[in-house]
Amino acid sequence: VLDDKGQVRAVVFSALDLGWLGQLAARAELPAGSILTVIDRNGTVLAHYPDTAGRLGQPMPESSVAGTILARRGHGIVEASGVDGIPRLFAFAPFGHAEPREDAYVSVGVPKALAFSHADRMLTRKLVALGLVASLGLVAAWVGGRLFILRRVRALVKATRRLSAGDLSARTGLAHGSGELGHLARAFDRMAESLQAADARRVLEEELRRKNYELEQQNRSVAEANRLKTEFVSMVSHELRTPLTAIQGFVELLAEGAGISDQERHESLTSVKSNAARLLALINDLLDLSCIEAGQIDLRCAAIDLKPLIEDAARSLRPLVDAKRQTVT
Repeated sequence: VLDDKGQVRAVVFSALDLGWLGQLAARAELPAGSILTVIDRNGTVLAHYPDTAGRLGQPMPESSVAGTILARRGHGIVEASGVDGIPRLFAFAPFGHAEPREDAYVSVGVPKALAFSHADRMLTRKLVALGLVASLGLVAAWVGGRLFILRRVRALVKATRRLSAGDLSARTGLAHGSGELGHLARAFDRMAESLQAADARRVLEEELRRKNYELEQQNRSVAEANRLKTEFVSMVSHELRTPLTAIQGFVELLAEGAGISDQERHESLTSVKSNAARLLALINDLLDLSCIEAGQIDLRCAAIDLKPLIEDAARSLRPLVDAKRQTVT
């Protein structure tokens, strides 16, 4: 209560005695071991049966149940263990009948063993009856199987083992009658025939792929040989043309005659001789190539002095360089 200045003058509060809930639970004659709990919207215990006084104002001991209640905000059932470790089925609902409110919830937990006792007894009776029926069925199946089924099944198993071992010619040898085993034998024989035909096609396809691969390799080899031949002819033509061009240049220089000193004539003849020897060496190399292909040549490795080799190459190029008024360094 506030005065004119907004100061607190008094506080009015009300309290509700919830002891009647415990009395109501006692009169309800719940099964032994049952729990009745009332909680507010925050999960705080408002009433608890049994042991009402010790739980008031505390969080609901079954926290998982409280979490489910506050999450669903309505009616529901959840399975959980109580504080005593006994599994229970908890049913919960909000307070109110005509207009349920979410300010408080009531939950009742019944021991699981009691809740399912009637169903367990019915299940036990039905399992016993089912076991008897199954036993009678097994006896009948064993007798009928020995008389009518076992021989055909053994034939199917034998054929299956042969087929799994790779014998695609395996067949059941059974008559393809109208019964289930007759249909099964027919299906098995057709499957074996299909597998045998597929294996034959696979072998033919593999042989065809192998031959195609061999042809592709041969085509690649021929194409590579043609390419190498073209490169070889081009290289040989270039190598033969170089000394011939040098010889032609020195011969034209000697043919002009005028203005050539004896020393220049001697150098020109020396270069002609050197390029002729080089041309002869190239021809000998070509002859050696045929010997290499026949496997009739021995290779001998030796050190080479680069200076005279370079000077000889420079002399060979001198007519071409002089004709174009160029210099070689």
